[in-house]
Amino acid sequence: MLCRLLLGAPAGLCFLLILSPSTIQAESITVNVVEWTPVITEFQISERDVRYRPPFARVESQHPTIPSAWETLKDMVKIKLRGKRWGEDEPVIGGWADWMDEEGASGIEAMRSDKAPEGFLPVPSFLRGGPVPVRWKIEIWGKNLSRALAETDPSLEGLGPADPEFQEAIKKRIEVRDFSLTVHKLEGEVSLENIRKGALFDPFKVLGEWDYTRSLAEYESQEFLLHRGAIYIGELQLRMRLFFTEVDEGRADTPVEAYLRFICGSKVDFRVIGHQMRSRRIR
Repeated sequence: MLCRLLLGAPAGLCFLLILSPSTIQAESITVNVVEWTPVITEFQISERDVRYRPPFARVESQHPTIPSAWETLKDMVKIKLRGKRWGEDEPVIGGWADWMDEEGASGIEAMRSDKAPEGFLPVPSFLRGGPVPVRWKIEIWGKNLSRALAETDPSLEGLGPADPEFQEAIKKRIEVRDFSLTVHKLEGEVSLENIRKGALFDPFKVLGEWDYTRSLAEYESQEFLLHRGAIYIGELQLRMRLFFTEVDEGRADTPVEAYLRFICGSKVDFRVIGHQMRSRRIR
């Protein structure tokens, strides 16, 4: 039986391993390791009262899966954090959501400035007015997660990250130990040239912040509203730290962050930007 567990190791090697309990224990730890990764599958401002948004374009990734798409997208989003002037080919991200086709392939589609039709605004734009909801969703993907959940809830055995029941159960077990959802103005006036500028450090509005440790499921169930009473180019910043108590003992919290940009203005502002766009195209 031990030889079978050791994936067909030669008899001599099995004998040596039997005499070496520490080696068997190390092998067991390697086999049973649980890995988990938070993936931000949706982050966007509700389309209610939107004047224009770029079309969604599927994120090109190594594999047709949500985790693979997130590995590509999160690097695009982090461009905004470098504090340097962007290159012309680096896209501005205005929001994203997940998708799945009939064949079972899946991924993430994003509003990207470099995919917007010529002559159209490169980020979502809203007229001033009342509050609109901010939508965000995190999924948990990884290895051996189903086994870890089934140990305390046998009804979850056989389920995986693609199953809604799995996501609902695991997000109730993950603690949010830090959380903030804030709006930051970008430097300068509302203009095409300033869409790439750095965001101011101090938040313009705080939509939500950490008050005490609760589950990820509880935070996701809250409603967060973006108030559109001012004229500005903004960056929405989502930050949190997550901890999976059943597998993370002795480890640090896992940081999660996401950033998107938008315009809140008036019809006059959009006419001015439209005039700028006729003279040159933003990528």
